[in-house]
Amino acid sequence: MQLDNLELRFWTIERDLLTTDSAKKKHDEIATAFARRRGGVPLKWDDAYRLETQIGCLLSGDRLRREITGRLRWATTDNVPQAAVLQNSYVALLESINNPPNPPNPPIPPKQDNADELLRDFLLEVMEAIHWHSRWRFISRKARGQATRRTLLIGLVALLVALWPYFMLSSTLQSNAATSFESGGFWAHFALYTSITFGFLGALFSRLITLQRQWSVMAIDELFSARSYHYIVLRASIGILGALVVYFFLQSGLVAGSVFPGFKELTMNAQLHGEATPPKWPSRLVLPSASLALLIMWSFIAGFSESLVPTVLSNTERQFAGATSAGK
Repeated sequence: MQLDNLELRFWTIERDLLTTDSAKKKHDEIATAFARRRGGVPLKWDDAYRLETQIGCLLSGDRLRREITGRLRWATTDNVPQAAVLQNSYVALLESINNPPNPPNPPIPPKQDNADELLRDFLLEVMEAIHWHSRWRFISRKARGQATRRTLLIGLVALLVALWPYFMLSSTLQSNAATSFESGGFWAHFALYTSITFGFLGALFSRLITLQRQWSVMAIDELFSARSYHYIVLRASIGILGALVVYFFLQSGLVAGSVFPGFKELTMNAQLHGEATPPKWPSRLVLPSASLALLIMWSFIAGFSESLVPTVLSNTERQFAGATSAGK
């Protein structure tokens, strides 16, 4: 549709009214490009941008000024970053054309050719800003989609890894629970495993929110980096480090309260409904204890928030410095 509109606008420019040979040659090139399109040669968005710019170079007089006004209005509507600057520049350009500095006496009106040349240069600048913004939006939308899909894929794998022990607990509890838990092995480090995996999930969740909310202000290179697997894993690994810091910080006992987990109460409870009337379904639930649920939440928040761990470390540093000063 864009190409159809461009072709319709192009044929309103009469070749015989063009004053220079270069303009007539450019008119012939544009006509050839549209003829090839009608012949079945596909044109891309970059070709449409190029043709639109070439058509703008053929305009003159009042039509050129109306084209600039329309393009500036489009730039404002499309939220082009340079729209306000271009508007002010256009006002200043018209002022310099209509009222040149140190005019002769009596004042001589500016030559139409010189004014059109300045306005064409300005129109090219406006079109470059509009075209780049449209191109950036297309590229960034595509890169954001790839980054979101890959982050979701890694997040799904991380979620399965985090929840795998909880699905295994049902069969473990039905077997010899005492032997399974007291024999050490994996279950002896279940709390550390939970903290690491949910910290990883929190970091991935943070990346997804960033991609959804801030993609319009992210640079192209940042978006391209955000869609690579190694970058996603690297950023999510920071969440693991944050969860580890919070895990050992909570275990150290430096803070206490109902909102912090008790590490002696990190258990899974099997809740039985028994012979209830009417019968309840499911009749058996395996639920984390309140302390385990708190550890999961703190680990997730540590991975999600990039400011939590630095704040904890800064506060601990001040407390340590104060305790050291008091001990001297």
